Amino acid sequence: MDTKKTINIILILVVLSLWGTVGYKYINRFFGDDELDYTLSNAYNYDAISIIKKDTFALHPLTKDPFLNKVFSKPTTAPIIVRSTPVVKKSQNQKQLHPFLMCNISVILSQKTKKKN
Repeated sequence: MDTKKTINIILILVVLSLWGTVGYKYINRFFGDDELDYTLSNAYNYDAISIIKKDTFALHPLTKDPFLNKVFSKPTTAPIIVRSTPVVKKSQNQKQLHPFLMCNISVILSQKTKKKN
């Protein structure tokens, strides 16, 4: 029976001390010193701003699973097919057409009025 009483007394003291510190910090904000120390310094070196250059790299498709050590597919090299298209010369007499989009805007205005009888 004594152990339960001592444990309860200790727990009550701990809870009261915690709430006491919370209350002290809350009340101390209202009665504390309101003066703030603003010191401005000109020690900043604005000329030393460096520009970060982007790193470029190329990603290649995986042919082998790094965890299971299995091969996905055998790398194959596809033959390069070069297709040539004939060059069509434009005659200078043709007019260049600049297509414009046609835009129609329709607006219907109505006024809701309630007739009182």
